Amino acid sequence: MDPASEPPASVEFGRFRVLPQRRELFADGRPLKLGARAFDILVALIEARGAVVSKDALMQRVWPDRVAEENNLQTHVVALRKALGAERGLIRTVSGLGYQFTGGIRIPSTSPEKAEAEMATAQPSSVLPPSNVPQPVSALIGREEELSEILNLVPTHRLVTLTGPGGIGKTTLALALARELRPHFANGVWLAEFSALADPGLVPATVAAAVGLELGGGEVSARRVAQALADRRLLLVLDICEHVIAATAAMAEATLGTGSAMHIIATSREPLRAGGEWVYPIQPLAVPAVDLAADDDPLRYGAVLLFLERARAAEPHFAPDRRLMTMIAAICRRLDGIPLAIELAAALAQCSASRRSRPVSTIASVCSPAEGGRPCRGTRRCGRHSTGARSCSPGSARLPRESRRRSSGVNGVSLALAWSNVFPTSRKMRKHSPRCCSRSLQRQH
Repeated sequence: MDPASEPPASVEFGRFRVLPQRRELFADGRPLKLGARAFDILVALIEARGAVVSKDALMQRVWPDRVAEENNLQTHVVALRKALGAERGLIRTVSGLGYQFTGGIRIPSTSPEKAEAEMATAQPSSVLPPSNVPQPVSALIGREEELSEILNLVPTHRLVTLTGPGGIGKTTLALALARELRPHFANGVWLAEFSALADPGLVPATVAAAVGLELGGGEVSARRVAQALADRRLLLVLDICEHVIAATAAMAEATLGTGSAMHIIATSREPLRAGGEWVYPIQPLAVPAVDLAADDDPLRYGAVLLFLERARAAEPHFAPDRRLMTMIAAICRRLDGIPLAIELAAALAQCSASRRSRPVSTIASVCSPAEGGRPCRGTRRCGRHSTGARSCSPGSARLPRESRRRSSGVNGVSLALAWSNVFPTSRKMRKHSPRCCSRSLQRQH
């Protein structure tokens, strides 16, 4: 496809259709929201027909009249992958070179007028089923492989439990899965949050309320809720189950045993140990090695990308040089790739930057083992951690209940508790109050 020639009226790949002239992207006949820069990147990669397109070439194509940073390009690539959903792997990162479109391209033999008329009158293949799962306020970063793997697990395993220490990103991933799977469950996708429950006996009532069951009077038991859901094809997301784990396991077994079309995704720090359960441990985000090669792009590591995205939420023009990127990589390594800890560090960097201090270098010096912060290798017990997991990172500490909510870190108290687990002994960080970070994190959750 010659970029200088007239673009085709329509380009198809998989379930997607692109109308370059109208600058529109459709999936299964439904229009997708995609920013102008992300759309330009998609078209440029499609035009390359499987060849790798360098970052410089993409930036010249997308920003022809201005100087752009690689961070800007990465942000729009993330937005493009998010729009593609489960097929986000079509946009491949080639380390040190650029990006590649890996899908098979079809160009229908229709006129521009006919293609536009077809899409103008196209109707969604079906109305989306009901759901109470909230829409995301930020992109899912560094979890493309996990998302794809679990999407393939759900059709064959009716109970999938995402496990891992606090702050690892179980809830964020579970909600992303629920949004992706929503079209496949005619009776909806429903989120039941257990973080506020002190009484395990309230688990069935919480599930019933989430789905909108009207059971009338009498005891709301697991069996009663399961019978009410027996003929429904739906997906339940049971979030934060570790403190009501026995009741959750009983609820899951009763529900799955009664209805054959029911599926459950649960999040917990430990397995439910229910019948038919498939356990999927969530690993920390990828971090660069200490001896990162000069041609290795730090932005291909999820931990670094998450730090940058959260830092740029307050300062959109934040564009670190190589030296600063090395410091950010050191921070992510010291925090063992734990997303919550990285978000807290990025939020603190935003607050410090507003005070004209040296935020990233200050945090990096505290994270460095040379400053007395000896990383825990999982070979000894650490008093800051009570999960029993081998990953013994500052961000994986079991936080008090008030900071275990999905919105943990939004209020000043929770931030202070979480921050004390990230840097429990550093005097250098005491002058940085975590209260000011709440505003920046609140925008992300």
